[in-house]
Amino acid sequence: MRISLTVSTATGRRRVEAIVSALSDLTPILRRFGAYLRARAKARFEAEGPGWQPLAQSTAHRLIHTFTGRLTRTGSVRETAAHRRLRQQLRRDVKADRLDARVLTAFERATRSGGGGALGAAVRAHVLGRGFAYEKRLGALARTLDRKSPSRGKRAITRHQRLLGRLASTLRAEVKRTSLVVGSIVEWAGAHNAGATVGHGAHLPARTFIELEDGDIDVLSELISERGANAAEEL
Repeated sequence: MRISLTVSTATGRRRVEAIVSALSDLTPILRRFGAYLRARAKARFEAEGPGWQPLAQSTAHRLIHTFTGRLTRTGSVRETAAHRRLRQQLRRDVKADRLDARVLTAFERATRSGGGGALGAAVRAHVLGRGFAYEKRLGALARTLDRKSPSRGKRAITRHQRLLGRLASTLRAEVKRTSLVVGSIVEWAGAHNAGATVGHGAHLPARTFIELEDGDIDVLSELISERGANAAEEL
């Protein structure tokens, strides 16, 4: 007995053609993947790592003077002789590496902008119980300023102390035909990402915020598979 079996592959061919057509233009996939990589990079900025080295004492101390002038012009806390004496003591201890520079940074921000929240946190973390002669005076000043304006100084010191500053806001993801470029519009961002030797032979440690990991490739594969599957299901 003779048996004939006829199979129509029209539906299968249409599905394959739909998948091929959907994947012939990778722009939508690359845009989604670029947004994913950019979000990953911003998360590293927010977490300051993993593996990021903190600011050097000398760098933190230098940054203090970068912003002092503007805050002095807009500050609401009257400069007193006691403030000046305390500032001098803090600077001496920072230069001698007896005191963490973040205390001096917080002091400058708090006294010149009228906010004390960050100063209180710095005092509790790096001054209390360490035997500094100015411990009580600094603590009392922090409490006074904290009651006066608890949030303004905290925002200022947060901006000042954040590693790499506002570099996260310069990240862009750009799709060009079949390529995706994720990076910063700042020319020197790569030196921070990979580490570099900068002026006077100083070493800039790598604080990697953009890199392609195995898990990222898995995400790209899922995006491709999802687009293909959606195209086939639409038939």
